[in-house]
Amino acid sequence: MAKPRLPILIDPTEEQLHSREPLLKFSFYLSSLVNVPLERSGRIMEALDTHLSNQGRMNAGAVGEADVDMWFWTLGAYEVA
Repeated sequence: MAKPRLPILIDPTEEQLHSREPLLKFSFYLSSLVNVPLERSGRIMEALDTHLSNQGRMNAGAVGEADVDMWFWTLGAYEVA
C-alpha cells in the first residue's frame, strides 16, 4: 500500500520543513536520497497489488515496470546505506 502523500506546503517556515523532513537539517542531498526510494517503493507495491490480484491474470508489462522500479529502488537504497 502506498504511503499517503503529504499536503503541499506553500511558503513553509524552516520549522515546518524540518518537522516534515528532519534530514533537511543535515543535508538536502541526503534527504532526497531517502525520499526517492520511499516514493518508488510505494509505486512498486501499488503496481504489484493492482496487477497481480487481477483475478488470476497477470499484466506482464506492468510487472516488468515494477521490476525496473525495483532495480532503481535497490540502487537508491544501496546509495543511502
